[in-house]
Amino acid sequence: MPLYSCAGYTPVVDPTAFVHPSANLQDHCVMHTFPGRVALVEENGHVGHGAVLHGCINTAAELDALITPLLDRKMAEISPIEHATMWIGVYEFQHCLDVPWRVVLNEYIELAKDFGGTDGYKYINGVLGGLAPSLRPAEVAKDPGSVRAPKTAP
Repeated sequence: MPLYSCAGYTPVVDPTAFVHPSANLQDHCVMHTFPGRVALVEENGHVGHGAVLHGCINTAAELDALITPLLDRKMAEISPIEHATMWIGVYEFQHCLDVPWRVVLNEYIELAKDFGGTDGYKYINGVLGGLAPSLRPAEVAKDPGSVRAPKTAP
């Protein structure tokens, strides 16, 4: 992948990362992973302006383990858009503690409205809203408008 300087800044790609020559990484994006894990952008991959990529693919099994008990169908039957939206929502609940839980929930409801199926946002609301009390218990408990109780597997 050719690297171009702009306004005195030159991008840096770690020699252990793989970025396919046809991939498009735009300005101010950050990709990182854990030692021993691979960061890669495959053929025709696209990473938009200011994107921060970390952890979601590396922790897919762990994220799915949290999400699956709240599903009313098999994960294979969930739209890839809704699946990815739940992944990044759960990841943000876990790792972006400076973002209030209601903001996280709203971000992914809106994302699903824009890119998901017709009523996919309702599903996102149910799953992420159901996980919030277990992933952010103190914060949800202090929220006077919250009546959510932690959901458990049947």
